[in-house]
Formats: sequence, C-alpha cells, structure tokens
Amino acid sequence: MSTSSTASNRRPRISFSRFSQQVLIPKDQKDSKWYSLQERNGLRQDAVQEARRMAKELEAATTKGGITLEQLHECVGIENFVTRGLAKQVVERRRALIRAVLLEQNLQRQRGITDNEMLRTMSRRKSEWSRDRARKLAEGYSEFLNR
Repeated sequence: MSTSSTASNRRPRISFSRFSQQVLIPKDQKDSKWYSLQERNGLRQDAVQEARRMAKELEAATTKGGITLEQLHECVGIENFVTRGLAKQVVERRRALIRAVLLEQNLQRQRGITDNEMLRTMSRRKSEWSRDRARKLAEGYSEFLNR
C-alpha cells in the first residue's frame, strides 16, 4: 500500500506479541546472560564439525546403498551445511535478500512512501529458491519415511 502523507510515513514502532515481555539486563549481568564470543565461536565450530561428520557419513552410506532413518534424522536442520558449496550459496542468497529489502526500504523512505506490498513481493521473489528447496527436502524426507 502506497501513501504520500507524512503522518503515515513515520517509521513504525517496534511491537511485541502480547505474550512477550521486554527485560533490560544491566551491563554488569551481561556475561551471565549471553554467550560470550568464545562460546558462540565454539558452538559454531561444533556445528561445522557435525556437518562435516554427517557429510562423510552420508557419502559412505550412499556408496553402501542408502542411509538409515537415524542418519536421516541427524541431517534434518543441517542440510545447508553438508557441502561447502551449498552453505556458501545459502549465505549469498540470504545476504542478497536482505540487501534487496533494505535497499527498497531506503528508496521508499527517500520517496516518502511506505509500500509494504512491494517489500513483501520483493522478499517473496528473492526467497523463492529457498522455499522451493525446502519443499523438495520435505518431499524427499516424506518419500523416504513412507517407503
């Protein structure tokens, strides 16, 4: 929806679900409430190692004739990280989506308009590959489980 009225062009305020509660954490308690950089890096490294382990396991399983249900369950959620090329492609596509939406928001702000439908359309177009891929993965998992 486009509008040129300055009163309706103000940036929307952040809103929270009626079930959400904002809590301010004092700076002196930050370290006990959030992961440190070292902890975040450790978690990331663990995820990378797990993806590599699963990639090797899947490669071995496919040469043996198929994967087990347990192996399939271990793959759910890390599909994007099984190969380095796919992981890179996912990151690049995600960044392109974010850039496109932020650019459109900036253009709208400069023009003094708010067109949420355009943002929605742009986001949908830029995320089509991910939706198609997710659908194909779900179909593949379903087919595997139903055989």
